[in-house]
This record gives sequence, C-alpha cells and structure tokens, in this order.
Amino acid sequence: MNSSFLSKYKPTIILTLALTVFLASCISLPTTTPRSTTTSTPGWVVSTLAGSRIWGAGYQDATGTAEQFRNPTGVAVDSSGNVYVADFKNHRIRKITSEGEVTTFAGSTEGYHDATGEAAQFNYPEDVAVDSFGNLYVADTRNQSIRKITPEGVVSTLAGSTEGYTNATGKAAQFRNPTGVAVDSDGNVYVADRDNNHIRKITSAGVVTTLDDSRIWGADYQDATGTAARFDRPYSVAVDSSGILYVADTINNRIRKIEYK
Repeated sequence: MNSSFLSKYKPTIILTLALTVFLASCISLPTTTPRSTTTSTPGWVVSTLAGSRIWGAGYQDATGTAEQFRNPTGVAVDSSGNVYVADFKNHRIRKITSEGEVTTFAGSTEGYHDATGEAAQFNYPEDVAVDSFGNLYVADTRNQSIRKITPEGVVSTLAGSTEGYTNATGKAAQFRNPTGVAVDSDGNVYVADRDNNHIRKITSAGVVTTLDDSRIWGADYQDATGTAARFDRPYSVAVDSSGILYVADTINNRIRKIEYK
C-alpha cells in the first residue's frame, strides 16, 4: 500500500476502526449461565388415598389403590386421622388409616340390622359424621334412620324407622330420605332430611325436633327465623365449632347458614 493511498484514505480508515470498537463495546456477547433448578409453585397437591377408578367398581379391603368402593358418597375424619367412608352401593361404612389401609368398619349386605361390625346392615348409607369420642353417625338413607356406631363397631339406631315425618324420640321419629349428617361438640346430631325439606336435630338421647318449618310438599325458599324459613331438598349439612350450621340447599342452588340468636 503506497503512501499516497494512506494519505488519501487515512481519515476514513481511522473513523471506521473507531466505529467498530464503539459498536463492539455496545454489544453484549452471550454468556454461559448455570442451568436453573425448577422451583415448584406452592399449591394443593391431589393424590389418591384409597380406591381406583375401574369399570364396575366393587368391594375389596386392601391398601392403597388395590381396594375398591362402589359409589362412596360421604366422608368424615376422626382426631387420629382415620377416614370413614359411606360406601353407598356396598351398604358399608369403610375405614381408611393414614397409611391407606382400608377395612370394613360396619355393614355387609343390603338390609337393616343393629349389630357389631360386619354383622350389621345398612341400606344405601349416604353420609357419615364423627364426634370427639370417635362415635360415628350415619345417614342410612333408605332405612329412613340415623344410625350410631361406637369406636368398637357396635351399630345401633339413634332415631328413625319408617318413611314419614314425625318428631319423636328414637325409632318413633320419622324421616324421608335423610342424606346428610353433622355432629356438634355437645353431641347433637343435625340431619339434612332431604325429601321432607327440613333440617332436623337429634339430641344424644335420641329426641328429634325440627329447626325450620319448610313445607313438605312444594318446598320454597325463604331466609327467616325458625318456622318461617324454607328449604328445597337440603342435601348436606355441616356444623362449626361455634354451633353454626351450613346447609347445601340443593334445588335452591344456595348455601344456607343457620345460627341460634
């Protein structure tokens, strides 16, 4: 390269080199970053404690997913973490330990019989509740009764007998397809008496009363006090530590609250 060429193009060459250096300083070259460890987002984790989804589910006591239920409809948990299941179409109350071991706590074939363990009979039990002493209460729907099971598995009838509507004591009382039960800290049992459109109360002595006065036929909707209130096919009921009741008022498409004032 001769001197005349350098003299002529030197300013251009210097400017080009300066611009190249400047642009290079403005561009960040990609750097290698360590692979990040995936952190799971906190949330509710769903797992199967017991049972499996198969066609024609049946009846099998086992552990984990080896056992079978037939349309379980109600659950309750005791203070030791045992889960009790109203196994609707198997006519049984099943028990699941925290390790997933399933046994039959009470019940056998369809029928009605007060006895101990598998010698007892239920007729499509839909719900179950447990008190602080480990006693279970069962909405034995098609037997039109509320049954009690002691921690030793002894089954008796707390209230109810034939289909109807009667406030009385023990078997003299009547329900019409009770589907939900709950028990408070005093041992009172509350019943969603579905087809009578009532919320019933049973004392520990078996005395049955009605909290509302819904019309048995042609039920309605009304928020009010006592006998002025109305429900339409209440299906399930729960009670909190303050004695306040919560009702799944099915046909009214509402969750209702009942408290004593």
